[in-house]
Amino acid sequence: MDLLPLRKGIFPHLGEKNDENDVVITKRALERLGYQHNSASGPTCFADQEFLNGLRRFQKDQGLNVDAIVTPGGPTGFAIGKLLEGLAPLVGLPAKSAKPSKAQCDHLYYNVDMPMCNAIARSRGKARGVHCRMTAADRYARCLAGTPIADLPQLDTWNN
Repeated sequence: MDLLPLRKGIFPHLGEKNDENDVVITKRALERLGYQHNSASGPTCFADQEFLNGLRRFQKDQGLNVDAIVTPGGPTGFAIGKLLEGLAPLVGLPAKSAKPSKAQCDHLYYNVDMPMCNAIARSRGKARGVHCRMTAADRYARCLAGTPIADLPQLDTWNN
């Protein structure tokens, strides 16, 4: 049984390409366990160095392989979930109905989606970049309208 509901997992070499929902879920879980400090506005969706260091400290303290990797059903996710289970079932993790703030939507659009689309335009051509930006704009509009970040459609980076 997977007690930490991850979709894809977290891999430090992916940086900002990690699944945003997985990063937020893991950051909130680690905060509850004392391994992560999130700002008052909530965790960002980036696998930043502070987060990866906290994840490594958790792994070391639990006697796990210290690699900052969390996979669905894997040992780190299981250990986090088991410890959270004793506190309260997934309390503090993003609710399906959690409405994102404008700052969170802005951050996702300007610091995650648009740089990714610009990189796609540079590497795979203008038309593919335009398509990616259209999906980024759709995600941004839905986010501002209150769609939880976890429920936003994926940024179209490969099927364009």
